[in-house]
Amino acid sequence: AVEGACKLMISSRINDPQLLSRLFILFFNPTTVEDVRLRQCLSMFFQAFAFSSPHHRITVEACFLPTLRVCVHAPKTSPLREINLAELAEYMLNLTNTAALPDTAAARKGAAAEMAAGVHERLGVVLLNEVMSDPDSAEARAFCKVLNSLNLVAQTGEGADTDSLQTLSVLATNAATVVSNRFAKTVSLTAGATCRVAEHHTSFSENEQFDSCDS
Repeated sequence: AVEGACKLMISSRINDPQLLSRLFILFFNPTTVEDVRLRQCLSMFFQAFAFSSPHHRITVEACFLPTLRVCVHAPKTSPLREINLAELAEYMLNLTNTAALPDTAAARKGAAAEMAAGVHERLGVVLLNEVMSDPDSAEARAFCKVLNSLNLVAQTGEGADTDSLQTLSVLATNAATVVSNRFAKTVSLTAGATCRVAEHHTSFSENEQFDSCDS
């Protein structure tokens, strides 16, 4: 059943964020750790799925927060509570990292490719909104840790989501003032500084394009 679902999704016959979320949960569920065939199948599928199409990376973005919330809100007796939130989030971020794409995938153009290029900016906003909702929780500390996995500077330029980047910069600065954990505070400050660098690079790139068109 899992292999069939993977084949349907990678061929784009099904594009369902909820189904993809269930596959992520299955992959990280500690009860499947000894099912080597299942985990190898899912590991190969996730990379092939994410790198084969910008539409697929947008699907990963759509299931990002719902997947994390399944783990956060699982009953205390559920094995899902044993899932490392930071590892799960980092895994999904790596699948949507433009800098990690093969050259053939990175060269793709179009509206979907441009939208997929801004996934990390938008997911950064998602993470920090979760942090701000309960800044002293264990989940907030885990989400702050994940901010280190955002690839913002490399994804500036064409397709960069500048609005989300500006929002992310403000949220990171605000989060640093409300979280009490020292590590979370440091990571939030670092994320804010990275956003400002990324904003500068994006602005510089846009000005260069404008000047070249003007000349």
